[in-house]
Amino acid sequence: RHHLWPKGFGWGDDNLEPLTDIYGKAPADASVLERKAKLMFGQCGTVEELQQCRSPATVETGITTETDGKIFAAPDSHKGDVARALFYFEQRYQASLGLHLTDCPPFNSTEYGY
Repeated sequence: RHHLWPKGFGWGDDNLEPLTDIYGKAPADASVLERKAKLMFGQCGTVEELQQCRSPATVETGITTETDGKIFAAPDSHKGDVARALFYFEQRYQASLGLHLTDCPPFNSTEYGY
């Protein structure tokens, strides 16, 4: 399982509620997770120059994925699901954990990009 909002951005193992929240998870391949790591979701070419984008992001991902080393673009067929999950997580845990969704790096410890 993949936590769409990474544990290192505002919550961790000591916060069990987001850890068990099914709406913030998605099935994923382990090798893809290793490559995505803590990259923020977004459109390739918005942080780094467009020529640094690789598509597909890995050999295991769909052909519509992209990465530039700072951004990971989910497959076109999953972008809406990822966006909904991130917006849900921000709204659900903003008051208790101070989570904030942003599009302006650099991020503090409770912010995550989209």
